[in-house]
Order: sequence, then C-alpha cells, then structure tokens
Amino acid sequence: MSKRQIQTLDKFVIKKKRLQESGASPPLQLVNSSEPAESTPTEDTILPSRSISTTTSRTHEEITAVDLPQNSSDIGEYVNYEHISDSTKYYLIKNAFVPGKSFQFPYSVHKKNDKEIRCFLSTKHFDAHKWLTFSKKLNGLFCIFCSLFMKLGGVNTSTPLNKLVRVPPSKYSKLFGKDGDLMAHESNRYHQEAMQHMESFITTIENPEKNIINLLDSKRTGQIKQNRERLRPIIETIIFLGRQNIPLRGHRDYGKIDLSIEASRSSDSNEGNFRELLKFRAISWDNTLKDHLNSTNSKATYTG
Repeated sequence: MSKRQIQTLDKFVIKKKRLQESGASPPLQLVNSSEPAESTPTEDTILPSRSISTTTSRTHEEITAVDLPQNSSDIGEYVNYEHISDSTKYYLIKNAFVPGKSFQFPYSVHKKNDKEIRCFLSTKHFDAHKWLTFSKKLNGLFCIFCSLFMKLGGVNTSTPLNKLVRVPPSKYSKLFGKDGDLMAHESNRYHQEAMQHMESFITTIENPEKNIINLLDSKRTGQIKQNRERLRPIIETIIFLGRQNIPLRGHRDYGKIDLSIEASRSSDSNEGNFRELLKFRAISWDNTLKDHLNSTNSKATYTG
C-alpha cells in the first residue's frame, strides 16, 4: 500500500514569473508628459470636438449646458436641444428677446385680387401675447414657454410640436383673429400646460423652500426625528433593566398603558417592571413618552 504524499499549501500557490525569464513581457516605460507622443490619424480616428464628451456619436441627451450658448436671449439657439439647464431656462424666461418699434420686422407676401400684399410683424403682436418672443437666428416667432417646457403635444401626446415651438410660422396674414395662429396656439391644451410648468418652475427657482420635493423631504426628516425621540425613552428603559438584571415581563404586559392617577395607585394593575417603569417615567417627567403612549395605537407603542 503506497503512502499518500502529504502536500503543503505551497503546492496550491501559483508563483509569479519573473520579468527576466524568456518570453516575459518587457517592463512598461514611462513617457514624459511634457513630450506627447505623435500619432497619425487614421480613418477610424475621431478627433475630440469643443464639447466635453469625446464619444464617437452624441445625442441630445449627452449635450450639457456647457455646450449651449451662454447668456443668449434668442430662443432659436435652443429649440433643437432636448435638455437645457435650469439656469438657462430661467434666463430665457426673464430675458427673451422682444423687438422694439425700431426693429426691422420681417414680412410675408400674399396675393389678393391679383395684387401682392405684404403682411408685417409688429409690436402689437407681442403686446397682445406676452408669451411671444422673436428669434433673430431663425427670423421668426416662437412661444417661449412651449419651446422650453412642451416639446410634444397635440391629439397624440407623443406628436412633436412644430409651429411656434420648433419652427416659426412663415405666413403672417393670419396671425390675429379667432382662427388666427396666435389665438389657436393660446387655446391649445399643451400651451396651458406649458404655462403651468413655467409658473411652477419660476416658483421653484425663486423660492426653493416651496419646492414640493423639499417640503416632502423636510416633513419626512421631521417625522424621522420625532420617531427617534419617541423610541429613545423606551430603549433607555430596556437597557436600564438589562444592566440591573431585572426581568421585563409581568403578569399583564400587553395593551395600552393606563397613565391615570388611579391606575398608578392601584395594586391590582401591576403590569411588570418594564411597563411600570415606563408609566412612572411618563407620569413624572417625560412628556415625550407621555404623548407617545397617549396618542399612539397600542400596537405601535413598542411597549407590549
């Protein structure tokens, strides 16, 4: 019968090969950062652009506020971007370009009775509709609120909005009137929703303490703090009894703790060391514990 060879832990450890052995990869050489290595661009090489991201393809979601025009009041600079920073939105709302009387307004040419008629934009359009802004870049009218807050709408809410949102109207003959482009746009549901989004956005930016998220967070933080204060005397009582090797349970240790004077003086209402000590503490000085025991359901007091 052959003896089994006793193997040590060294047999199960794979030793690293030394770099000097044949076939090993040569050590890495450090390159001086002050002397960048030259590289020849190939067809697959993509040179980084001005933007932060240097990925091969960029979508609207990858474009950050740094890529957007800074401090530009022309909405035409932003209509093709899906994501705009809050600071840029706020700046546009407060500083959207509205031309004055000296501005050279564009016009559209229409034929009426074999005659060409020029229909001009004017300041009266902007005075009647405060949501209008003019883009010098795209040479046309836009709804500042829909362009910022409502890219989709219509009968199908996934339908992209164009006129006055992404694309300016090209004809100015039917801007005013009940069936005009401006009144029709103003009566649309998506425009009303954009106005509501704008008002909520302004309130949040100018009064962050009124933000619903902050309000909910503050309320939640306060509730957590209150719950901890309620549990503190209960936990301290348990620790005290444990250190003194005093049993917690009694003859009747369930249900709501009666804090009345009559119950505290009665010899028939002994509920055990733990509950009696809580009762003594609540009646004597601990108002937080007293409120907790009086106002909370017996199943949620953590006392039985």
